Amino acid sequence: MNIYTKLILTVAVLLPASVLAAPPPVTGVGAAQHGSEVVVQWDPIEDVPISHYRVYYSFESILENDGLYDDFETTDGPESTITFIPPPHTDVLYVAVIAVADGGLESEFFTSEAWVQLQRTAEPTDQEPPLDHNATVELLKAEATSPTDIVVEFSAAVTVDPTHAPDGLFIEDSTGQRLHIQSITIEGRRITIYTETQVRGTVYSVKFSEPFRGKRGEPLDTDNRSLLVTGHSDGTKRTATSPVRESNPLMPPDVTNMRITLQGQRGGLFDVRVDWLIDNTPGDLAYLVVYQTRDGYNFGPPTALPIETGGVELSGVTPGFWGLYIQTVNIYGHASQGVFEYITLSEHYGSGLPGQLLENAMGDGTNLVSLAPITNDTETSPIPLPERGEASTVPVTGTHTAAETFFGISLDNVRWNTVIILGTGAVTILLVIVSGLHIASRKKKGPLGFFISHV
Repeated sequence: MNIYTKLILTVAVLLPASVLAAPPPVTGVGAAQHGSEVVVQWDPIEDVPISHYRVYYSFESILENDGLYDDFETTDGPESTITFIPPPHTDVLYVAVIAVADGGLESEFFTSEAWVQLQRTAEPTDQEPPLDHNATVELLKAEATSPTDIVVEFSAAVTVDPTHAPDGLFIEDSTGQRLHIQSITIEGRRITIYTETQVRGTVYSVKFSEPFRGKRGEPLDTDNRSLLVTGHSDGTKRTATSPVRESNPLMPPDVTNMRITLQGQRGGLFDVRVDWLIDNTPGDLAYLVVYQTRDGYNFGPPTALPIETGGVELSGVTPGFWGLYIQTVNIYGHASQGVFEYITLSEHYGSGLPGQLLENAMGDGTNLVSLAPITNDTETSPIPLPERGEASTVPVTGTHTAAETFFGISLDNVRWNTVIILGTGAVTILLVIVSGLHIASRKKKGPLGFFISHV
């Protein structure tokens, strides 16, 4: 049985009191059978303008079952009588009536009830055609009429056992997230589903199953029992739910999607832009450190940038090899491995333009900074390898260049002629020291030949 519940929302507007007033309970209900139909009459409401009446019926007493009912019929207007065909396979039908005022308010409860003993004819009449056992009930259309209402329409009147209704209807989006159903109202072929607030623009699938059936016992169509409906335009705004990155104090993440683009060329010099993405959802990253290089091995001094920076712009970059190396530094003082990207500009020579580090914000919301480019005259050096546990920069590694290092020295950048000269000088100094010690040993030795010093 359906539970008759009402949520009455009274809005204070400048309307006559009779329009805003709820109609009194309907009394004088009577019912009788005429052929295959049931005729129900009641005393009309005189004090309040009535829009229509609802005639509820059940196979058991409505008053003795706390207002529980099986279904209802609705009058077309304020008339106080209705004729309808009762459901099949029942001998006794109980009826009660509710009045609905022009303002939408309803009678608060049932006070009068009638019942009728049904006599079934041997042969079906014209008003009640024989049941086609091959007939099915199809779901024809569905529409979100408000942020909390979805109205569906079937090819024939439907019904459902209230105790099993939650098992026969559900609404879900493309991710499988279900939209909570608060209640439903069945009016013949039309069902109004009252839901939690829908998300605007979200496509929901409305699906019915076997607890629902035709009013005359027809099953649901196996194919046409579900439809798609779009969340109402006044619904809630969709919120992005990105997974939160797990924080690792010893291994902060690098930037991603790093790319270099040319913005233009002026007098043989280039305007360069570098963009990247950074995931700081846990809030554990403190700032960025960027290095420029003109050869891929030696890097200019580091520049610290705010962690929310999404890119840099450089004006007046000279032709030739140019690269940028980026590390993230977390709140614990540890730096990421780093990412390196480079570009080779066409061979037109010029000189770099000096500049200052200026914060800038693009119109698309991406945070950029203007960076002064380094030139071949800028003092550069390899990036040193930090000791274990030390919170500082690490050697360049990335998608394009991985410099081999040995104890922090770049082997690809060693000047071997300098190493040979320094090595020869070191050997000469060592020979002089050994000779001096040998002469001193002749002047003073201990019993076992060890050097002895006295204080």
